[in-house]
Amino acid sequence: MSNELENNVKASAVMNFVEMIRGAYGAGFIDNNPTVYDIYRCAQNHVKDNYGIDTDNWDDDLAKESRAPSELEQLRKDLETAKSSLNQIASAKTAHSTWMKNIASDAISKINQQGE
Repeated sequence: MSNELENNVKASAVMNFVEMIRGAYGAGFIDNNPTVYDIYRCAQNHVKDNYGIDTDNWDDDLAKESRAPSELEQLRKDLETAKSSLNQIASAKTAHSTWMKNIASDAISKINQQGE
């Protein structure tokens, strides 16, 4: 096999693999934040499905570490939690403000009634 032909075959295989990931993202099967482990598993499934070759599972300490949320992902989760908490506080504050306005309005009405 010529070097150019071999390079074309390799390039085609890589692009075919990436197209599978792109298709899964476009169909909503994966989000835009795959881990290294997710990509490894995609490659493993791709090789099995397209070439009928079983590959070794990646299951060592590094694999476990790669499945853990990244610092960015953890920050994202923490920000979502904080946002939710702030929304709850804002809701409670609005309810409290409405309650206080009603009390003030009732008090003014009573004062006005007494002055008549």
